[in-house]
Amino acid sequence: MGNRVAFETSLETSPETSPETSPERSAETSPDVSPKKSLEASSFLCFADIASEVGRVAGRLGLQVPSFRSPPLHSDVDRSIRWSKDGRATVAVRVRGRHALAVERDVVEGVLQSNHLVGEARNDLRLELLARLGGARSRRHEPAA
Repeated sequence: MGNRVAFETSLETSPETSPETSPERSAETSPDVSPKKSLEASSFLCFADIASEVGRVAGRLGLQVPSFRSPPLHSDVDRSIRWSKDGRATVAVRVRGRHALAVERDVVEGVLQSNHLVGEARNDLRLELLARLGGARSRRHEPAA
């Protein structure tokens, strides 16, 4: 996939955030979007920003950039990787209820793992990717934890 990044997100409705069961509605929100859902949507937008920035940097460093999605198919993990028949990787990261720094680390680790990196090369690239994200962090907002 070169240095293009594909995203797939799922904003699941849980009983506590369902508009039909939400006891409080603000006059500033539309009837079908609760304040909590809006925060979750913001978190997914930040996930897209993180994955896009990591993808750009990884591509410049000569790494294969996997596709990214959220959440993982298995609800008991924070990160997973699926491999297609043609060898392409899809990194899935859980965003809901997690701090942006944890999501950043999982996106970076997913890129490193999908490139089969080990040892010193993996450590060096991890530090490089995280350092570049630190600079990008000041240009975007942090999602709510």
